[in-house]
Amino acid sequence: MRLIGFYQEMDTKYDPAWGGPVPAPDSGTGKYPVTELLGYLTSGYPILDVTELTSDVINGAFRVPVGSSVLTDGEFVWRGPCEIRRALPY
Repeated sequence: MRLIGFYQEMDTKYDPAWGGPVPAPDSGTGKYPVTELLGYLTSGYPILDVTELTSDVINGAFRVPVGSSVLTDGEFVWRGPCEIRRALPY
């Protein structure tokens, strides 16, 4: 399976095998029809749901509890927030 949406900015112990940095806004990467993309991402099969603590991304002054899911379509693996999964009919 190939990881998508995992970037070096997400973790100080980032493994370069995951990919690279977040693409620049003007790179042309990620220009997809939003409705179709959201449909695809929310149709993934959940393989892991976790609650975790993460540092505040603004200044790192405190830790924030967040829910995350890891989903797959059998070929790709991506993170999706638990809040979206709870709203889905599966």
